[in-house]
This record gives sequence, structure tokens and C-alpha cells, in this order.
Amino acid sequence: MDTETLGQRMRRLRRARGMTQAEAEAAAGLGADTLARYEQDRRHPPFRVIEGLARAFGVKADVFTGCKSPDAAEAIVDRKDGRNG
Repeated sequence: MDTETLGQRMRRLRRARGMTQAEAEAAAGLGADTLARYEQDRRHPPFRVIEGLARAFGVKADVFTGCKSPDAAEAIVDRKDGRNG
């Protein structure tokens, strides 16, 4: 059973990408401190935000909502060093 929240998944994917919150916000077109609220599960993003974050992280949007295995999601992140999974 997957107990990772959407916010936790966002944080894990952002960190795996080697991005700060500010960098991810800028890449996804979000305002300052918006991502922090999502990562802390204090707010829930609309789908357009999930799409923007997916583009910023180099993953498909369904990784945030439909991935059965958190490890599989991290494996598809295109890392800064150019390696895939």
C-alpha cells in the first residue's frame, strides 16, 4: 500500500531532480512559497499545477497521481547528471 502523500511525492521528485523549491517554482510558473504549501500538504494543487511540475521535473503527470510504486517514479526522473533511473 502506497502511503506517500502527494506533497511527499512532490518533494521527493524535486530533490531527486536536484532542484530547490524556488527553482522548481520558477520552472513551473508558480509563485514564491507555493510549492512549500503543496509539499507540506497544506494545499492541494489543481491539475494545471501538476502538469507544470511534471514538465519541470521531466516526468509524466500521472507519476504524481497514478504511480503504484514510489521507487518507480524516482527511477524515471531525468537527473541533472544525465542519468535515467
